[in-house]
Amino acid sequence: MDKSKKIENIKFIVSKCATDEEAKKVYSGLCKFNEVHFKNVKTFPLNIYLFDNGEIIGGIISEVFGNWLEVNYLWLNESYRGIGLGTKLLLKIETIAKQHGCKKVFLKTFNFQAPNFYLKKGYSIICWLDNYPIEERMYFLSKEI
Repeated sequence: MDKSKKIENIKFIVSKCATDEEAKKVYSGLCKFNEVHFKNVKTFPLNIYLFDNGEIIGGIISEVFGNWLEVNYLWLNESYRGIGLGTKLLLKIETIAKQHGCKKVFLKTFNFQAPNFYLKKGYSIICWLDNYPIEERMYFLSKEI
Protein backbone atom coordinates (compact mmCIF):
# COMPACT_ATOMS: atom_id res chain seq x y z
CA MET A 1 0.00 0.00 0.00
CA ASP A 2 1.13 3.48 -0.78
CA LYS A 3 1.78 4.97 2.68
CA SER A 4 1.28 8.47 1.32
CA LYS A 5 -2.48 7.84 0.99
CA LYS A 6 -4.44 9.74 3.56
CA ILE A 7 -6.59 7.84 5.99
CA GLU A 8 -9.20 10.58 5.67
CA ASN A 9 -10.02 9.26 2.19
CA ILE A 10 -10.88 5.77 3.47
CA LYS A 11 -14.60 5.00 3.81
CA PHE A 12 -16.08 2.38 6.11
CA ILE A 13 -19.24 0.91 4.63
CA VAL A 14 -21.26 -1.44 6.86
CA SER A 15 -23.38 -4.05 5.10
CA LYS A 16 -25.58 -6.91 6.24
CA CYS A 17 -25.39 -8.57 2.83
CA ALA A 18 -22.19 -8.68 0.80
CA THR A 19 -22.46 -8.81 -2.97
CA ASP A 20 -20.76 -11.72 -4.71
CA GLU A 21 -18.15 -9.29 -6.00
CA GLU A 22 -17.41 -7.91 -2.50
CA ALA A 23 -17.21 -11.38 -0.95
CA LYS A 24 -14.94 -12.66 -3.73
CA LYS A 25 -12.63 -9.63 -3.41
CA VAL A 26 -12.15 -10.11 0.34
CA TYR A 27 -11.80 -13.90 0.04
CA SER A 28 -9.35 -13.74 -2.87
CA GLY A 29 -7.34 -11.05 -1.07
CA LEU A 30 -6.98 -13.30 1.97
CA CYS A 31 -6.13 -16.32 -0.21
CA LYS A 32 -3.43 -14.34 -2.02
CA PHE A 33 -1.95 -13.25 1.32
CA ASN A 34 -2.02 -16.87 2.61
CA GLU A 35 -0.48 -18.32 -0.59
CA VAL A 36 3.05 -17.86 0.69
CA HIS A 37 2.35 -20.13 3.64
CA PHE A 38 0.11 -22.64 1.85
CA LYS A 39 1.88 -23.08 -1.50
CA ASN A 40 1.71 -26.88 -1.47
CA VAL A 41 -1.53 -27.26 0.46
CA LYS A 42 -4.34 -28.86 -1.50
CA THR A 43 -7.80 -27.52 -0.86
CA PHE A 44 -11.08 -28.50 -2.48
CA PRO A 45 -14.72 -29.09 -1.56
CA LEU A 46 -15.78 -32.61 -0.64
CA ASN A 47 -19.52 -33.12 -0.33
CA ILE A 48 -21.88 -36.09 -0.04
CA TYR A 49 -25.64 -36.03 -0.47
CA LEU A 50 -28.22 -38.66 0.46
CA PHE A 51 -31.26 -39.01 -1.81
CA ASP A 52 -34.52 -40.87 -1.36
CA ASN A 53 -36.78 -40.93 -4.43
CA GLY A 54 -34.89 -38.00 -5.94
CA GLU A 55 -35.17 -35.80 -2.85
CA ILE A 56 -32.18 -34.77 -0.72
CA ILE A 57 -32.64 -36.20 2.76
CA GLY A 58 -29.21 -35.35 4.12
CA GLY A 59 -25.62 -34.65 3.40
CA ILE A 60 -22.24 -33.33 4.40
CA ILE A 61 -20.67 -30.14 3.09
CA SER A 62 -16.94 -30.19 3.80
CA GLU A 63 -13.55 -29.12 2.53
CA VAL A 64 -10.19 -30.82 2.27
CA PHE A 65 -7.48 -28.48 3.52
CA GLY A 66 -4.07 -30.13 3.43
CA ASN A 67 -4.11 -33.10 5.79
CA TRP A 68 -7.44 -32.07 7.27
CA LEU A 69 -11.08 -32.52 6.38
CA GLU A 70 -13.21 -29.70 7.74
CA VAL A 71 -16.86 -30.69 8.02
CA ASN A 72 -18.85 -27.49 7.72
CA TYR A 73 -22.36 -28.94 7.74
CA LEU A 74 -23.86 -32.36 8.41
CA TRP A 75 -27.63 -32.61 8.18
CA LEU A 76 -30.09 -35.50 8.07
CA ASN A 77 -33.84 -35.12 7.69
CA GLU A 78 -35.48 -35.87 11.05
CA SER A 79 -37.56 -38.75 9.69
CA TYR A 80 -34.34 -40.57 8.66
CA ARG A 81 -32.52 -40.20 11.98
CA GLY A 82 -31.87 -43.07 14.36
CA ILE A 83 -31.46 -45.76 11.68
CA GLY A 84 -27.70 -45.48 11.15
CA LEU A 85 -27.62 -43.15 8.14
CA GLY A 86 -25.75 -40.40 10.02
CA THR A 87 -23.07 -42.88 11.01
CA LYS A 88 -22.78 -44.23 7.47
CA LEU A 89 -22.61 -40.72 6.06
CA LEU A 90 -19.84 -39.69 8.45
CA LEU A 91 -17.85 -42.88 7.88
CA LYS A 92 -18.18 -42.46 4.11
CA ILE A 93 -16.79 -38.91 4.12
CA GLU A 94 -13.96 -39.96 6.47
CA THR A 95 -13.06 -42.85 4.13
CA ILE A 96 -13.05 -40.61 1.07
CA ALA A 97 -11.01 -37.97 2.95
CA LYS A 98 -8.40 -40.61 3.85
CA GLN A 99 -8.17 -41.55 0.15
CA HIS A 100 -7.32 -37.89 -0.51
CA GLY A 101 -4.54 -37.94 2.10
CA CYS A 102 -6.42 -36.49 5.06
CA LYS A 103 -5.24 -37.59 8.48
CA LYS A 104 -7.64 -35.64 10.68
CA VAL A 105 -11.18 -34.26 10.71
CA PHE A 106 -12.35 -31.01 12.29
CA LEU A 107 -15.94 -29.94 12.91
CA LYS A 108 -18.17 -27.76 15.08
CA THR A 109 -21.50 -28.59 16.68
CA PHE A 110 -23.84 -26.97 19.18
CA ASN A 111 -24.84 -28.53 22.49
CA PHE A 112 -28.39 -29.07 21.14
CA GLN A 113 -27.16 -30.69 17.93
CA ALA A 114 -24.89 -33.72 18.03
CA PRO A 115 -21.88 -33.58 20.38
CA ASN A 116 -22.65 -37.03 21.81
CA PHE A 117 -23.04 -38.48 18.32
CA TYR A 118 -19.54 -37.33 17.41
CA LEU A 119 -18.03 -38.43 20.75
CA LYS A 120 -19.42 -41.94 20.14
CA LYS A 121 -17.71 -41.89 16.72
CA GLY A 122 -14.28 -41.24 18.25
CA TYR A 123 -14.16 -37.46 18.07
CA SER A 124 -12.58 -35.47 20.91
CA ILE A 125 -13.63 -32.06 22.12
CA ILE A 126 -10.81 -29.57 21.51
CA CYS A 127 -12.57 -26.61 23.08
CA TRP A 128 -15.92 -24.90 23.32
CA LEU A 129 -17.48 -21.47 23.43
CA ASP A 130 -20.01 -20.80 26.19
CA ASN A 131 -22.90 -18.42 25.67
CA TYR A 132 -22.57 -18.67 21.91
CA PRO A 133 -24.38 -17.02 20.33
CA ILE A 134 -26.30 -16.13 23.50
CA GLU A 135 -27.10 -19.08 25.77
CA GLU A 136 -25.82 -22.13 23.90
CA ARG A 137 -22.45 -23.86 23.75
CA MET A 138 -20.51 -24.52 20.55
CA TYR A 139 -18.09 -27.45 20.57
CA PHE A 140 -15.01 -27.81 18.37
CA LEU A 141 -14.09 -31.45 17.79
CA SER A 142 -11.42 -33.39 15.94
CA LYS A 143 -10.53 -36.97 15.16
CA GLU A 144 -7.61 -38.81 13.62
CA ILE A 145 -8.67 -40.94 10.69
